[in-house]
Parts: sequence; C-alpha cells; structure tokens
Amino acid sequence: MLKSAVVFVILLSANTTIMFMVEGAEEKEDFMTFDYCKLNCENAKHSACKCKMRAPRIYNDDGVVEYRQAVLDKHNTLRNMVASGNESNEILYGKTASNMMVINYDLELEYIAKCFGGYYTYGHDSCRRTVDKAYVGQNLAGTGNNYSTAHRDNMERWYNEVKLITQEYYMFPHFNGTTPTEGLIYHFTQFIWATTTHVGCARIWNPKNEADGGAWRYTMLCNYRALKGKSMNAVGQLVFKLGAPCSECPSGMTCNDKYTSLCGKLEPVPTGPGRAKGSERLVSSRIISLCALVVLLYFC
Repeated sequence: MLKSAVVFVILLSANTTIMFMVEGAEEKEDFMTFDYCKLNCENAKHSACKCKMRAPRIYNDDGVVEYRQAVLDKHNTLRNMVASGNESNEILYGKTASNMMVINYDLELEYIAKCFGGYYTYGHDSCRRTVDKAYVGQNLAGTGNNYSTAHRDNMERWYNEVKLITQEYYMFPHFNGTTPTEGLIYHFTQFIWATTTHVGCARIWNPKNEADGGAWRYTMLCNYRALKGKSMNAVGQLVFKLGAPCSECPSGMTCNDKYTSLCGKLEPVPTGPGRAKGSERLVSSRIISLCALVVLLYFC
C-alpha cells in the first residue's frame, strides 16, 4: 500500500517557494504502476509479474470498447433474467434473487487476464489477486478459430451450463459444486454469482496452441471480483439469496434502472487502453517525488 502525502509549501521569498511531501495514511495503490511481483501467492508467481506477450501469442484489442460493452451486456442481461425468476430451467424458474449485483467493467481485471494470456496454453492460473489483495474468480473458453463473434459464443457456452442443472441440490440451498451425471456447472455459477460486482476480460490468439486438439488457439479469459469480504463460486456458499429482487441489496443500493432485478449502479464502460505495456516496470511514485524535491532544492 502507498502512503498518502501531505504537501507543505515553504515561502523563501516573494518569488520563491519550495514544495515537499510527507507520507501519511495508507491508500490503495494504482494498478497502472504497481509491481505485481510483490503479490506472489505463497509459491505461485502472480500472473501479472513481469507481464509480457510471449510469441506467437497476440493480444486482440480490436474494437476493445465495443468488446467490453458486449461482455457487460451479456452478463447483466442473463443475470437479470435469473434474478427475475425468468430463466426457463425447471429448477430455476420462478426463483428470484434478492441480492444479485449488477456487474461493471474493471480494467485491472482485464490487465491481469491479458498478462495470463501472455503465456497461456491451457487451464487456470494460480495467482491473480488484485492490488488490494482481493480474491479473483475466473472463466475461460477457447475456440479453434479467431472470429468476430467468438466472445459472444463463449459467454453463451458458459451460461448454457444451466441446462445441466437437473437437481435442486446442485444449487440450493447452497452451491454443491458437483453434478455427478451431467457435468460441471462452475462456469454458469461464476457467471451469475450474486455478489460478483466486476469483470474484466482479454482475448488471446495463439495459432500454434495445440492443446486439446487446437481448441484453445483463440482464448477468452475473464476475471471476476466480488463485494469486499464476499466469496465467489465457493462450494457450500449461496449462489444467490432467494427473495424479492433487490430486497437485500447492500446498504445504500437500490434496483438498477436498466436491469431492474439487479442491485447497484451501472457505470460507463471504460474507453481508455488500460495498462498498455504489460512488461514495463515503472518507477515508484516515491522515487519520483524524491527526485522532484532534489531538483527543487538544487535550483533554489
């Protein structure tokens, strides 16, 4: 964590002043300049530590703003359908969620996903915490070809695991974590987990990825984070609370204006590039501040 700074101004003469900073209380560090190697998880290196895109992998940022919007639209539309009790699955139909959050887009989650994609072949990474050490959930999907609607198809595949929910106990009263005869539903439950608040995704093209018969050459990696202190996709926990939509929103929150069965405010999709160069190791703000002070003292 960085220390906040108090700025002192010393008047030396009518035309000369010196400004310097003294560290104070802690505040959240900026992921744009943070060294993720400091966030290694026990024996696992953080996915964004010394981040770079390893050839022949290519990060796809074509139409990235539209892509981010599509990710949000799909997540919130389907989450709203579940929360309102309108999912047609016979186990879920009529069950409304009292605490399901609207999802917003997060550039830090996108950056961590991009860094993981920089060396991705197959499977999940082991360390993807955020700057403030929040737990991060994940969904992955792959296709053999790079095509314009692949991200929409991948999200549909995650959600369509709802068809495997044929028994009440798979999801209620708590997430069971297993569907013995049908298959896993972890992608679906991550997609609709009530306390999830943010998502960030990356698209990676690797024409030489032969894992699983080449099924992961085009990979979509999505990272998720939840309300502070809340778990995600955890066996034994509530996927969502049953009750009238928005009746158990966090304090101060109400139903969303657009997605009327979800809690919270929908923020505009970020239009900036995020952290563009994953491999850069930026100088810390403390060193920059010290250098500025030295320059001021030299010329005064």
